[in-house]
Amino acid sequence: MDEYDGMDEIDGRGEMRLALAQMDTRLGDIEGICSRVFDQAMIASSHGAHLMCVPAPLTVGIAPTSLIECGNFQHALIVALQALAEKLEPLGIACLFPSIVSFEGAPIFEIFILRDGHVVPARSLIARERGPRSDEAWLPPVFDIAGTRVAVSFDLARDMESLPVGTDLVIYFPAYGYDDSNEETAAVASIRDGFFVDAVAKTGLWLACMAPVGAFDSAVYTGGSFVMDDAEHVIAVAPCFEEGLLISEISHGTVPDSIDPDLLPRWNREEWLWESTRLYLRDVVARQASGRVALLLAGDLATSLLAALAVDAVGSRNVIGVVVQHEGALTPQEECAENERLRVARQVASNLRIQVVECEPSSSCGCEEAWTTLECEGEAKHFGKATSNARGEDLDALLGLARRVDACCVSAMTKTEYALCAPAALRDGLSHCVCAPFGDIYLSNLEFIARWRNRRSPVIPETLVSLASVEGGMGSIIERAIPALTGDGELEEKVASVLRSQAPSKIDEALRAHIDKGLDFEENPLAGSSPQALRALMLLIQYGEAARRKLPAMPVLSARSLAERSWPISLGWSDMGRDGEDLMTVDALIQMEQERSSTEGSSHRAQARDEIMGLIGNLFGITPEQMAHMQSEEGQRELRQGLGDIESMLRKMMELSPGAMGSAGPDEANQGAQSRGAFPFTPGGTAPFFSQN
Repeated sequence: MDEYDGMDEIDGRGEMRLALAQMDTRLGDIEGICSRVFDQAMIASSHGAHLMCVPAPLTVGIAPTSLIECGNFQHALIVALQALAEKLEPLGIACLFPSIVSFEGAPIFEIFILRDGHVVPARSLIARERGPRSDEAWLPPVFDIAGTRVAVSFDLARDMESLPVGTDLVIYFPAYGYDDSNEETAAVASIRDGFFVDAVAKTGLWLACMAPVGAFDSAVYTGGSFVMDDAEHVIAVAPCFEEGLLISEISHGTVPDSIDPDLLPRWNREEWLWESTRLYLRDVVARQASGRVALLLAGDLATSLLAALAVDAVGSRNVIGVVVQHEGALTPQEECAENERLRVARQVASNLRIQVVECEPSSSCGCEEAWTTLECEGEAKHFGKATSNARGEDLDALLGLARRVDACCVSAMTKTEYALCAPAALRDGLSHCVCAPFGDIYLSNLEFIARWRNRRSPVIPETLVSLASVEGGMGSIIERAIPALTGDGELEEKVASVLRSQAPSKIDEALRAHIDKGLDFEENPLAGSSPQALRALMLLIQYGEAARRKLPAMPVLSARSLAERSWPISLGWSDMGRDGEDLMTVDALIQMEQERSSTEGSSHRAQARDEIMGLIGNLFGITPEQMAHMQSEEGQRELRQGLGDIESMLRKMMELSPGAMGSAGPDEANQGAQSRGAFPFTPGGTAPFFSQN
């Protein structure tokens, strides 16, 4: 962490030097975090930095729940920041310290500015002065550092267009962890594919990305902080997947030396998934007392890949593999398959040079005794006799060993297993495991990850890195999941047959559409080819909701993990499709109601118009037949033709005295009105009100 990545000398062209401390600490360790920040500030200050930034999730992560409402926690954080600000003052360096805080009962991303011995909560202060309901209350805070106008953003896409004129530099603090479906979360590794470039091109501002690294609760960050100038050139980068201190000069209006785009890291899905899970497992184990990992070696793809991951995360000396022998084979084929499984498991342990214990599933205490005689890496001990083939007994052996050597058990469960066979996994005892690093990765993805890992060093046998191995894993999942759902042997076989007819990639694609993307039944790609299989998957997902919440923790590496997708445990409904009916939503219901109201309003208006016309007809002595004629097309045409004559007649009527109207006889008056195509007027004396007004 103490390395320095940036220009070696200050050439005098710039106005301000920026330091980005890409650091991994224990979540919420306030004293330890502030101590690390001060150490990095001393290094940055010695290289002429005016401003240093630290990652966003250090103190409370990104899902702090009610922690931010705890008064004593807030007190401890602010006191520590005040002490840190006083220690930074003699160094002449300011610090941007982001954290989630509670403002008027709601969580917000706050940016604490530590400068001149003071701690300023910039966003809350601005919101309080402008009023939290003001449109300008939550604009990015802008301040001056060494003659440079600096803006802070937690949402780059939203804030770039609202920055005030005169801003020189935008410092972006990514808040959310790596998402396999969003390349931008890989920070500098996404630039070669065009991310971040458009934002700089539109605004003409410098951009600094303060990317975190490491696991903070379930969120995982992959590092890769960078500084990009106003010409869209990257001038400084921090490493991916590890800590680093980046120092760069912000020289607005100049052309600094830049990094060749071909030398920038490039995002690769398999590599980023592997490194994300490695960081997660490393940080989880580091928080345990012993720092050891115990895991099963079952001779399959998932457990073998997990063993390789554990070695990369904590080292081979801290990994213990348990190989459980199964007896009771009834046919030569079954005996041959069992021998091959054991051979592959031993080969994986030998390739990884990890400590391995062999036992049989009937006695975990025998497994513990075997550990006491294990003295060298790669040596296997055999003991015990049993005839069980239950996965639960395999886990009993693993847990017994883990308790004896004070190691943490990790599970090779994938997202596919979490979705479909959570009840079976809970019965097997997987809830005792500390974590499941592959819990947000689908089974069919493991083949590609294993291929990528073997290119680094071929530790996983080629027989496992194949579609056949994935199909075997999916068959095992279906076999364990179906009995928990029905309890009817004949129905179980039918459902299992429907699911086995689908390729593992199709099942995972259907699960991804439902869980990650939130698509309805009709929009799911499996609905068109096999709706029966999709209905079975929907039932299995909902049936396992309660058990899934008791299974080991897992990292969040996708757009939506199963923890985020959680539905009510007691929910008595599953998405079985609409059977061809049109989609009904609240918006559609609102539109229907508006159309109905409009139709009824037209009817009411027509009724009111008829009543008014009838009233006028009664007042003027118009018969219903004449009224109907007036409302017809022909009558309307006659009315339009006679409007001029009617206006002239009405004017004359107003000029006449009340007695003048009465001088003409009724027949003459009616004849004169009808000859003009207008309605007949009642003579004076028969309608006193209208004749006088």
